Amino acid sequence: MYKGKVLKNLVVGTMVTSFSVVPMLYANASEVDDVSESITISDEDVTGENFKEIESIKVFTNQQLFDALEAEGYKLTDIFTQEEIEYYKAQDKLRAGKTQWVGHKDGSATLYLSSAYTKTIKVLGSAAAGAIGAVAGGGIASGALAGLLGGMVAENIDGSKGIYIEFSQDPNHIFYPSGWGYQ
Repeated sequence: MYKGKVLKNLVVGTMVTSFSVVPMLYANASEVDDVSESITISDEDVTGENFKEIESIKVFTNQQLFDALEAEGYKLTDIFTQEEIEYYKAQDKLRAGKTQWVGHKDGSATLYLSSAYTKTIKVLGSAAAGAIGAVAGGGIASGALAGLLGGMVAENIDGSKGIYIEFSQDPNHIFYPSGWGYQ
């Protein structure tokens, strides 16, 4: 039981270490009340209907994107300014703008893309599917991903924001995009 100051706006999240998935608590420290009540987190709080158990996480760098684009014959300065290239390389060093593939135990996955990847999609459209698929490591239906990326460009995607793409898996273990949004 906790008595004393309680932080409001408590949010439950997870931190993945190399050994386990650890529940984490985050709060807005600027909002504090003096109370004498206990803090209880129920199983419902961490396993609600929108919660998906994580099976694996694979992290990608902006440099991997640059390497994949160059391997496909693109010149980076045709997509990015020199300042943007340096900025995205700095993100890698600061661990900002993280790009990652999160596999869920239910067989679905979510691909979180930094703004460098989003800008690549904005400039190349469906042609970015090859580079993104190469970085993600395969198993993605490239035609379906290209169609989704082309549709994102048609919606005038904001290249300055990171996005996420949700994937569902078919019985042959191929991932098909099922939705996207801004991070």
